[in-house]
Parts: sequence; C-alpha cells; structure tokens
Amino acid sequence: MVANGNWKMKLKQAREMRVSASEALFERVKLLVEIFESDDYQQYCRDEQLDEMAELDGAVDDFSGSFATVMAVYKMNPDQDAWRKHGYRYLLAEYRQELADNRPKKERINWRHRYEEAQNTIIMLQGQVKSLREQVKTLEDRLIPLV
Repeated sequence: MVANGNWKMKLKQAREMRVSASEALFERVKLLVEIFESDDYQQYCRDEQLDEMAELDGAVDDFSGSFATVMAVYKMNPDQDAWRKHGYRYLLAEYRQELADNRPKKERINWRHRYEEAQNTIIMLQGQVKSLREQVKTLEDRLIPLV
C-alpha cells in the first residue's frame, strides 16, 4: 500500500499550530504580567481586599497551576523566541531546575550529638533543681522559728 503523503501536510499543519499556540501563550502571559504589574490593578486588589496573584490564576489554569509560577517562568524567559522554540513545559522544567540548583543544601543533622547535648542539659537542669530545692529547704528552716 502506497501512502499518499496527506499525513505529511497534516503533520506540518500541526507543527505550525504548535508554534502559533506557543506564540499566543507567550502573548497571554505577557499581557497578564503587565496587568499584574500595573498600579491600577494593584490598587483594585487592595481596595477589594483580593489576593492579586490568585485573581489571575483563573487566566492560566488551562496550562498551569498558578499565575505565580507562570510569571516566574516569564521573568526567567521574557524572550518570545524561547517560548516559540521550546514551549512552556520545557521552560517550566528549566525554571524548576534553576530553583533546585540554587536551593541551599540541607545541613545534615547529627541526631546522636543532639541527643547527647539534650542529655547533658537535662543533667545540668536536674542539678540546678536539686540546688534550688536545698535553698528552699534552708529558707524554710530559717523561717519556721520566726513563725
């Protein structure tokens, strides 16, 4: 069976649609960031006691969980060519990798050392309690004859 090549044209159209969708997505995100950064929008949110980020979440919920994430990706890649070439998912993965690379390394906790320090603190406090009890006893002994 010989293929007529119709699929090639459809594949080409699908790829063109992907590029145009990435361009449209970039334009939408750019517009939303402009809205977010506008003084009028910020004032509106203050007046209405609204969370300015959450108000824009609904404008990106078809491709992302939150406007905050979308804006961070945009701020990291404000170039439309990057969005056209790589697409949002790639840029999002790149952003997340950047976060992971810049995250401070967690300090390894030496639990045995902390336990030993706590035990020493307990022993020290028990000694102080014993000393204070002896002082109270001494003061009681001095006060009893006076009563």
